[in-house]
Amino acid sequence: MAKISGIGAFFIIVLFVVLLGTAAWIIYTHLRARRLGLPTPTLASYNPQNRRA
Repeated sequence: MAKISGIGAFFIIVLFVVLLGTAAWIIYTHLRARRLGLPTPTLASYNPQNRRA
């Protein structure tokens, strides 16, 4: 079985926390929009590189 160094474990944990936070934010915004009677945002609206002028 492969061993993971301390720095490798740190980056894996940071990646997991970032992914979990992103998923939680998307779920939160969808539930909030539904509760306020607004249309749910599309996934493209979360991409900061996809801004239309």
